Amino acid sequence: RKVPLRLNYSKYCNNLTEDNLIRLGALLIDYSTKEAVMAMRDVVLDDPEIKIRILGEPKEKRKLAAELTLQNPLPEPLQGCCFTIEGANLTGGSSITEK
Repeated sequence: RKVPLRLNYSKYCNNLTEDNLIRLGALLIDYSTKEAVMAMRDVVLDDPEIKIRILGEPKEKRKLAAELTLQNPLPEPLQGCCFTIEGANLTGGSSITEK
């Protein structure tokens, strides 16, 4: 028999690490036989999709503007966020960060 489990963000938000991993454990005890079964599973939370739209025509050695968007999957506003872009022959070897 399957028993659905719903884990609300409010229950795990303060314990979430950068790897977006939740280790879930379940213990089932059959009180009539005193038999116990334990199961563990790692649940990896997906990062939201980031869409990048180039504004204007890209040309070598010229600045380029881009629009980056994502949909916040969390039930609370994002705060203190930034995008960092870097790439070979793209940013001259340095990172560009926008808040």
